[in-house]
Amino acid sequence: MSDEITFSLDGEEIKAKNGSNILQAAIDSEKYIPYLCYYPGMKSFGACRMCVVEVEQIGPDGKYRPIPGTPAACTTPVNEGMRVKTKNTNIDSTRKGIMDLLLTEHPHGCLTCHRVELCGPSDVCLRHVSVNDRCVTCPKNERCELKDTVRYLEMDMDSPLTYNNRNIPLHTTDPFWDMDMNLCIACVRCVRVCDEVRGDSAITLLERSGRTLIGTAKGSSLIESGCEFCGACIDVCPTGALVERKYKWDKAVKKVSSVCTFCPVGCKLTLEVDKRNRMIRSIPDLNGFSNHGQGCFKSKFGLDIVNSKNRINNPMIRNKIGDLEIVSWHDVIDHLAVNFNNYKGDKFALIASGEGTNEDNYVVQKFARLVMKSNNVDISTNYKPEISDLTRELTGNLRPENSIWDIEKSDVIMMISTDLLLENNVVGLPVKRAVKNGSKLIVVDQRETEISKSASLFIKVKPNTESIFISGMIRVILDESLDNHDFLYNRVNNIADFRKYIWNFDVIKVSEVTGVPVDTIKNSARLFAKAGLGSILYALETVEDRYLEECIKSIYNLSLITGNYNNKFGGLYPLSPGGNDKGSKDVGCNPKYLPGYLDYSRKNDIERIWNSKLPKVQGKGIKELSEAINNNEIKCLYFIGDLPRLSATEFKGFINSLNKLELLIVEDSFNTDLTKFADVVLPATNFAEKEGSVTNLEGLVQLISPALGLKNDQEHTWKILSKIAVAMKSDSFNYEKSEDIFKEIVSLIPSYSGFSYELISSEDSRINILNDKNEEKKFSLAIFTTNDIEVYTHNEFPFLLALSNILHDNDNGLQILNNEGKRDIKTNPIIHINNNDASKYSIADGDLIEVETQRMKILGSAAVDYPHEGLISASLLFGARISDFEYGSNEREMINTISDELLFAKLTKV
Repeated sequence: MSDEITFSLDGEEIKAKNGSNILQAAIDSEKYIPYLCYYPGMKSFGACRMCVVEVEQIGPDGKYRPIPGTPAACTTPVNEGMRVKTKNTNIDSTRKGIMDLLLTEHPHGCLTCHRVELCGPSDVCLRHVSVNDRCVTCPKNERCELKDTVRYLEMDMDSPLTYNNRNIPLHTTDPFWDMDMNLCIACVRCVRVCDEVRGDSAITLLERSGRTLIGTAKGSSLIESGCEFCGACIDVCPTGALVERKYKWDKAVKKVSSVCTFCPVGCKLTLEVDKRNRMIRSIPDLNGFSNHGQGCFKSKFGLDIVNSKNRINNPMIRNKIGDLEIVSWHDVIDHLAVNFNNYKGDKFALIASGEGTNEDNYVVQKFARLVMKSNNVDISTNYKPEISDLTRELTGNLRPENSIWDIEKSDVIMMISTDLLLENNVVGLPVKRAVKNGSKLIVVDQRETEISKSASLFIKVKPNTESIFISGMIRVILDESLDNHDFLYNRVNNIADFRKYIWNFDVIKVSEVTGVPVDTIKNSARLFAKAGLGSILYALETVEDRYLEECIKSIYNLSLITGNYNNKFGGLYPLSPGGNDKGSKDVGCNPKYLPGYLDYSRKNDIERIWNSKLPKVQGKGIKELSEAINNNEIKCLYFIGDLPRLSATEFKGFINSLNKLELLIVEDSFNTDLTKFADVVLPATNFAEKEGSVTNLEGLVQLISPALGLKNDQEHTWKILSKIAVAMKSDSFNYEKSEDIFKEIVSLIPSYSGFSYELISSEDSRINILNDKNEEKKFSLAIFTTNDIEVYTHNEFPFLLALSNILHDNDNGLQILNNEGKRDIKTNPIIHINNNDASKYSIADGDLIEVETQRMKILGSAAVDYPHEGLISASLLFGARISDFEYGSNEREMINTISDELLFAKLTKV
């Protein structure tokens, strides 16, 4: 069957995808048919009937016959040779009759008025229409699809039907958004996107006094209803019924297509900017390759950070009395150029922002290596470098083989120590959709995450035993001949040696070490091996550093044994932190590799291009920084962007080490713990002000376009470093614009070959998967020695807390109180504890207990049911956290929200 068919639309021949409906085919061909309930990416609903058409189809005798009545275009599939009429007297009359019905319960004083183009918001209505019935009191005025449809239909000013205002109070008690059910037309888009696309079902249809309304699926607030505050319902609402609270009255004067850099997914967004140079809205792009028109709480409600008035606006140098003093860019460039000459070589380190563009971070590493003669260069989010680096070394691939949305086509999905609610949020959508369509989900984690509720198997292994558990699965798969024989014997080199190696993982011994019953290990192996195409997602958030390598190798082995590598769908999805972690490493912002992942043994290749000698010694990254500073190996640090992504203990050690530096330069948008120690502070630009490229976790290279003009004296990273380099007599940094740097990247790195700004702005462009383009390479299974599992001991904090966030919990005793106009949320979370630990503390089910970590206290009710001694588990309500964000003073708190590692904790019975 052909993938494309041809049909007639108002006498014009149209090409359409086989299986699409008439309305979507018209949209794809940029032909307008009015609609209100349909939305691309969701199932056809056929409720509003605005898209009615007349259709003729070819019958068995080859003659055209009309389909009875006026079918909805959104529910009628296209057929070869079909004739469709979208406009005539009968169709127009039907649409107008339906619109009259809609307007009986929607304010329409302005919608049908012939003076609508002449009447301003401050004008007195000559028709004496009530102010509540006018469009000027709607926050979506001039952004309203209903208004556009009424104008298209040329509705009469007077309707034969009686208008009844619902007079329902405005709902403003939930975080970040407002709901006005007087403006709702019951198109049900919001309910459907929450269910079909997001998989949350936080809102639903309700009936009140014979009226169909929208409301929460559980309780009276989105906080308790399971909402993840992604804003998808707002984005699809055709009227002003659902809107963002802040800036809801502000009008955009320009719209700019850009990319969110606050996580590795790289969601494509449309940024709306008002006449005061403020970003007032961000709307996910339906054509976004990675996000398909979806976003998360960070991209919807967290981006107001770019409008902050608390930014660092000018360069500053600390004076002799210890105060930061504003200086000119000329002065600070000269100051740094002179001082940097004292720190060339290994004494210098440069840490870039994980949210920086490819161009920024290419210049960062080039400056460090070429000008400062140091390989001590890294990004601040590279706290688990093994996840991406080792996966690349094992597979030989520079990116995942398949896209994020190919996960939806997997028959089985395995997630290892990965919480997709707070980070990589959009990656969770194809996972949830796959499960909804019947795919199996295996979750390996100590935390009871939101996604674990949907798991076919939720396996709580003891900390740091993930590798041993997976190797136990592999043993079962090989013992029961469930492996992919063809793939193993045609594409894998060392299967015989590996069979001898895997013999060490006796399932009974694996069970003893991991705390997972033997039957569960066997069932996991059988489920993953038998299901079909499999995807493995791993962030390894709760795995300690010393166990990362063996864990990644065991994951890689599992994918090979089951033939789930080199497939059209499925495969490995390493989930690193940092908005541009992938691109930054590609361009060489990494202490282990040169641009394009060249080993230092091949530094001559780069030296010829840059016409300069490079340092020979492998550099130190973010993880080794504190020790190097304490040992006086690093004496000058240039740090770009937000605080480093480290564990609580590592971060404390890093901050304490800063006093030992002789020179600290911090380039950032806001004052942080680092600027308190800085000798020089430079004002940074944010993603809405930058131009450049970023590369997401699946290797998609996208263009960031500046939406906002620079408000003060901020400057781009690449420009700052280029000016310093020129002042230090380097002639290799004469860039006039970011595109010049991208051209250099393309010429230097094979995987970016052929790319240009024009290409990545107009086409979905993923980097080449292999440097050598050898698609038929053979793989070798990893044979490795596992580390002994250390038993955690700590006198003050004797427990490990597995903490997660969930969307809904019937058992948390939620209360939402009004405290002087602000939400005050009280919860009673369930704290899961092992029976032996409960006995030591005389704790029984239902007892009130308090868990204390180094940064928080949690009061809740005990549940004596956790399988592992020394480990306790608790899940906090995500909505309560969102509510705290709305009132919080830390402007970066929302965008910096990350998944929790295992936390040191102590327990008290209250």
